[in-house]
Amino acid sequence: MKHFTKSKKQLFEEFKTLSTGLTDEEVEKRRKKYGENRFIEKEKDGLIKIFFNQFKDSLVIILLVAAIISFFSGNKESSFVIVLVLILNSILGAYQTIKAQKSLDSLKKMSSPKCKVIRDYEQLEVDSSELVPGDIVVIEAGDIVPADGRVIENFSLLVNENSLTGESNSIEKTDEVLDYEDLALGDQVNMVFSGSLVNYGRAKILITETGMNTQLGKIATLLDQTEENITPLQKSLDIFGKRLTFGIVVLCVFIFGIYVYHGNTILDSLLLAVALAVAAIPESLNPIITIVLSLETEKLARENAIVKELKSIEALGSISVICSDKT
Repeated sequence: MKHFTKSKKQLFEEFKTLSTGLTDEEVEKRRKKYGENRFIEKEKDGLIKIFFNQFKDSLVIILLVAAIISFFSGNKESSFVIVLVLILNSILGAYQTIKAQKSLDSLKKMSSPKCKVIRDYEQLEVDSSELVPGDIVVIEAGDIVPADGRVIENFSLLVNENSLTGESNSIEKTDEVLDYEDLALGDQVNMVFSGSLVNYGRAKILITETGMNTQLGKIATLLDQTEENITPLQKSLDIFGKRLTFGIVVLCVFIFGIYVYHGNTILDSLLLAVALAVAAIPESLNPIITIVLSLETEKLARENAIVKELKSIEALGSISVICSDKT
């Protein structure tokens, strides 16, 4: 049986709770069993990994190869300059990535609402992350529903569920049992769902699902499973890098062959070919792109927009049409 088809008595028996709330001891047991009422995020990359991720670029790889060849061919000054430019570029990119992550973490803390819960006959205000299934929570106008729950006492409750259903109109809730086994979310009028906004009235709800088991948590799970597409800028740079690499290799082999044919030593011919390769590669291209995108990130930050990936700036600038529904 679904929660919306059960009577209050059946729900209290299922969740082993009372209208007076859970005891602190029971809350601790359930928290160990169900975990905190928060979304589980993918493990974040550490500083070292973020730094080395900046080297995952075809142009950067070409430059590293050129630096290694230059070093072993005796041209250590060029190698040092190339490596220094690449390190500075990676430091700048890593700094922007970490800065964006910290900003997003700050927003998440701000968006974690407090809620009013009844425990041991007392009404307390706690962080929504501390809720467990079986808790009795009081919600009223202006509150964000902290977890999925069944309405057990209703006082003219109106809830906006557009984040889940796409409907902009508020839904009038009830504490009555629904006699249908299979109902869409928008029709489960005796249930409230995490992330919804209470527009009017108040109610007592019995928490039925928390964390990743909520309807919003299931959406978050689906989002985590989606693959990220590369941006138009990354595509352009990859194509440019491959074409440039092919052109440089062909030209260097051609020059190397000509010099050897004209009687020069293999070492001298190789040094000339490497020098030509280093000169042909635009060492400053990556740093310039990173700096320009960082400047745009700062501009957006002043407008309260947080950019997680630098290259997504260019993708945002390429948008000509945005299609969205009414929500």
